[in-house]
Amino acid sequence: MSNPKVCILVCDLAPYHEARFNAAAALGDLVVLDVGKDIDTAYDAPEQLRFPIIQVGPAKLEAQLTEIRPDVLVVPGWANQVALRSLLWCVRHGCPIVVLSDSQLEGLPRTFLQDFVKRQLMPIFSAALVAGVRSQRYMEHFGMPAEALYQGVDVVDNEHFARGLQASPEGRLEQRARLDLPERYILSVGRLVPVKNISGLISAFAEYVKDGHHGGLELVIVGDGPLHAEFESQIRSARLEQAVHLYGRADYESLPRLYQLADAFVMNSHSETWGLAVNEAMSAACPALIPTSCGCSEDLIRNRDNGFVFEVGDEAVLSRLFGEIGAGRHDLNAMGLAAQATIRNWDVDLFARNFWGAVNFAQQYPSSPGLLSSAILRALLFKSAIR
Repeated sequence: MSNPKVCILVCDLAPYHEARFNAAAALGDLVVLDVGKDIDTAYDAPEQLRFPIIQVGPAKLEAQLTEIRPDVLVVPGWANQVALRSLLWCVRHGCPIVVLSDSQLEGLPRTFLQDFVKRQLMPIFSAALVAGVRSQRYMEHFGMPAEALYQGVDVVDNEHFARGLQASPEGRLEQRARLDLPERYILSVGRLVPVKNISGLISAFAEYVKDGHHGGLELVIVGDGPLHAEFESQIRSARLEQAVHLYGRADYESLPRLYQLADAFVMNSHSETWGLAVNEAMSAACPALIPTSCGCSEDLIRNRDNGFVFEVGDEAVLSRLFGEIGAGRHDLNAMGLAAQATIRNWDVDLFARNFWGAVNFAQQYPSSPGLLSSAILRALLFKSAIR
């Protein structure tokens, strides 16, 4: 099949986008449309990027698509007005669509009407790039055939997070001092927002400290957000100022060292469609403690082999895991190496191969949405426009 002209729609390009798209661009031509800002100018891409980027305001998106005339459009779902407008353009112009999806059925409230709408929208898409078994179940549940599904949407630049792992003990000591990190710590990385359940994480760590098993293990919370002041107060109230640290934001270049120097990484979210920070930790040979609510738990973590899985909301179990790690009951180095071996199969090369697999499938078997699907799409776009 001839080399197709492919456009990818994103909202605010980020480093993890760049790594994935760079890998895909090594195998074929693509153009990225960044609709994150209300401007319409060419983006001055860094030299290391293999693909052109066009920043376009939402109001001019359809005109830009008409100018480019892609053979296939790749979209990040259908949950906002930008995505809906691009889908409607594709329906009008007969352009096959590949959807990037990490949605899952587990843990999210649903209604009959929502499910009905999703089933009617599914015929608009010709193929999908999904994130693990939960995302595949989701797409199949709403009518996407298994042969149109390709794995690998949620990956990171594994090499970036593994860089520096071979540092000498002296080098690691210097890095720890430069980054102002404790000698031993559990690391959390994420925005300080309710869904991340940092409050529950602090409570679990407080129980661990109260039980007298501190052993020098501390908790470092990287990230910022609207709940920062609330967590500061919680830490003070629990008298954990010497054990729990709100580190603030960390830049992309510093993150690998934060993972590599940690005893383990912890995520305590109420809901997480995948959990890219888990990929980052595993690439840095850092064992991860994650709840069953985390979408990647079925694909990436083998409990007590390359990480730990606990029931979401079970702070008592999480506290006990902190105690086991603090007491040295697990070979964390071996677990970290096992984690790194696992994540090698989930890298940007997997994304690139399956990206083009999905694109070629969409070209070969373009969908034919019916009148009801098109009508629902127009209704959703109208509803989003009047909010």
